[in-house]
Amino acid sequence: MRVCIVAAPLTARSGVFMSARELVAAARARGLDWSAVLGLRPAIHDASPDADVSHVLIDRHGAECIAQVQRDVLSMPQVADADVVITMIAQSDIAMSRTRRPGVLWVPFVRGLPWPDRGEAKPHTRAVKWAAERYALRRAGEVWATTPVLARQIRSARKAVLVPAGVSPLERRVYGTEEGLDVVWAGRLDVDKDPGLFLDVMRDVPGRARVYGRGPLEQSLRDAAPDNVELAGWSDSASIWRSGTVFAGTSRREAFGRSAVEAAFCGLPVVITEDYGCAPLLYRDADLARRFVLPRGDRTAWRTALTSLAEDRGLRSAASDHVNANAQSLTIDRSVDRILENITRLRQAGEKAGR
Repeated sequence: MRVCIVAAPLTARSGVFMSARELVAAARARGLDWSAVLGLRPAIHDASPDADVSHVLIDRHGAECIAQVQRDVLSMPQVADADVVITMIAQSDIAMSRTRRPGVLWVPFVRGLPWPDRGEAKPHTRAVKWAAERYALRRAGEVWATTPVLARQIRSARKAVLVPAGVSPLERRVYGTEEGLDVVWAGRLDVDKDPGLFLDVMRDVPGRARVYGRGPLEQSLRDAAPDNVELAGWSDSASIWRSGTVFAGTSRREAFGRSAVEAAFCGLPVVITEDYGCAPLLYRDADLARRFVLPRGDRTAWRTALTSLAEDRGLRSAASDHVNANAQSLTIDRSVDRILENITRLRQAGEKAGR
């Protein structure tokens, strides 16, 4: 059975970019015939170092982008010859819904809200994009979502089956017993991630922090950063998690929260907004969730949470153990397992219906 993951366009080497590559690598390590075709914007386009993952340049926008995905991505041999196509980006969903592939199982695997959230675009633009994606999702035999939070967000367009995302497991190095507060923040430096909130909060927190990432707000954040916060630029996961004792995620929209899950694998207590899809998966204890899964923009709650972790080693250790234990179910191999289970179920149902 040949499976191809399609994600286009991608504007950054984001969670979708990493997940697609890791899913293919994990599946092929089992001897499965999986591949991926990723459509990359010019700023990040390069030749793929892996034979099983192809990169395609996507330089069109709007309706022309969807046409380019249909023409340049869906025509790639890995896609054309696949028995199963899994799409991970809204434009890919729409392009695939317009392509006739008799006998091919197609499943949109929604990894983030596939239309602009309130306040991110004009109402008319939001409505048009919602309608286009709704039409595409309803053409598919089934739709998957990575978290219960995301499944609820897209329910107006299509009911989704939960297929948790995963990350490559990382070695634990933090146990909550370390001296001092060393906070890690990692993400794109843009409005939806709310890095400005993090900088404001750290002014009054007894500890230090590093901010990893690039984006349009970088220079203004450098100008505004307090003395205890270092803007460290972009770095790979291995470098980010070599240090730090706590992870902070202030994002206003995070369908899964890859960085938070990676941090939990390393043993870092995570303080995140309630908008993180992984929040109920990492924090299953009601008291810890109340302390460390916070309303967006609540500076007082953020100061209280980070200060409590700085001053209470027992609390820090309990949070470290809790999120690390819960992260163990969010591996990339578990995600491959769930994908295979659902593909098998759908193919068997299709065979029965065809009899």
